[in-house]
Amino acid sequence: MPRTAPKHAYKIVKPIKKGFEITDPSGKGWIVGEAIGQGGFGCIYSASSKDDPKSKKYVLKIEPQENGPLFTESHFYTRFCKQKLLDDWKAQHRLAFLGIPRFISKGLFETQDGLSCRFLVMDRFRSSFEDCLNDKEFVPSDIPSIAIQAIDALEYIHSKDYVHADIKASNLLRMDDNKFYLADFGLITLYRIDGKHKPEKANPKLRDNGTLEFCSRDAHAGLPPSRRGDMEILLFNLIHWLYRAQPNADQGPCAGLPWNSLIGDPKVRANVPKPIRDRLADAKIEAMDPSKASILVNAVGLGQLSALESLVLAIGALGYESTPDYANYKRLLKSLQKNLATIPSLASKRSSILTEVNNGDTRSPRGCRAAAKTTNDSGRKTCNRGTPKSAVAEKKSRTQTDDGNWYLEALLSVSPNSQSGRKDIQTPSTQTTGPSIRRSERNRRLLFNFVFDSSSAEEDSDSEPEYIPPIKPSPSKKKKVATNRNDSNAGEQKIRKQTTSARATATQTSPNLLKQLEREERRRKFF
Repeated sequence: MPRTAPKHAYKIVKPIKKGFEITDPSGKGWIVGEAIGQGGFGCIYSASSKDDPKSKKYVLKIEPQENGPLFTESHFYTRFCKQKLLDDWKAQHRLAFLGIPRFISKGLFETQDGLSCRFLVMDRFRSSFEDCLNDKEFVPSDIPSIAIQAIDALEYIHSKDYVHADIKASNLLRMDDNKFYLADFGLITLYRIDGKHKPEKANPKLRDNGTLEFCSRDAHAGLPPSRRGDMEILLFNLIHWLYRAQPNADQGPCAGLPWNSLIGDPKVRANVPKPIRDRLADAKIEAMDPSKASILVNAVGLGQLSALESLVLAIGALGYESTPDYANYKRLLKSLQKNLATIPSLASKRSSILTEVNNGDTRSPRGCRAAAKTTNDSGRKTCNRGTPKSAVAEKKSRTQTDDGNWYLEALLSVSPNSQSGRKDIQTPSTQTTGPSIRRSERNRRLLFNFVFDSSSAEEDSDSEPEYIPPIKPSPSKKKKVATNRNDSNAGEQKIRKQTTSARATATQTSPNLLKQLEREERRRKFF
């Protein structure tokens, strides 16, 4: 809903022709582009620097000079939105991001009709949070992070003795995927002058000042805007955002708020009568009553969220001049985010969910630290939350086996669960571990000879038929071979040497080459 009609009617400047040039006080030229929006009190145009006319990365906010909102906004930008001030605040508070737009330029100019106007140059943002909600870009568990960014921005504004007084989704502008800037300082107001807070004294002219559905109780009462009012406005927005982020939720301007039935009708919203405004104020007073904090929690429709209820109570307990406990609010929002993330039906389906930009414990979309990602045998990325005991045992066993033969033994191990007594040659993997103790030379030789035994030729897993030529000793030397013990021992030594050589070669080959080596061994009549 647009802001309520101000007591003083402001003028609206006539459309400015595309290509019109404006010069700021420093002499830098700006070229007006197409109109891209209509604000509460002025028009917004795309713009480019005269030095780089093709790059339209700026916007111009233009209002008649006599209008007050842009004057107030320009004044705040000039004093507190310079890049150095923002950088100093981030360094002081250890923030990676601060959602306050930077000051670029401002000035006065005359239109083609001779009307004196004020302009403000700002960065051009990609979209607003309102657009994101309409496009269903976020789920409820993403919303608390955006509220935390808004709190960081409000804390900076409050530190300069100002309050925003008009927080809403359309005033949160996005440049990057997970960074939102709190903009539109048209209603920004001093709450403290020379270190003294403004008195809690109602002014009928200030009543209902702001966006009606999100106005604080102070605004409905006509009190000057305060830090308490800003936090209350943000709370009402949070309820609204959490509701709209749910699947198939209504996207109305008051959706999810307990007073939706009062001002949700477009016909009523066009001109809200005083009785409705009074009932709206009463509804907000009731919702912020400590004994009825569940009203706002139940309006979200996600069950009993204790962190959200604690946030309602904490903000409701603020006094008019109290300093908000920003750190506590952010802590409760983080707790709320964790609670919402455990609801399966609300899990994010996007490839990358929103992460909290100022959280040192930022996690990847799958909930694992980026530095802890590893790759397993299948090529899939997995999360390593600590070294398992099996990995420690594997490392220890490999250290104990100093001759490297554990790899060959694992490569040539016989599957204990093979069917029909089949002996399979297993391929190595990252899960393969070495023997628990060092094997003797005799045991390793027996294992090697067992795997390369010619009796297993018929059960080889290779589909290629294998021919093993029979041993045919010459008739004249048949008895000599059978009875000569010395020749037999010499033959065994020769086989042992060749077997050892084959084993040394096998440790440097792949499983496929190992099978080929097995066939060659048999063909050479080693057995």
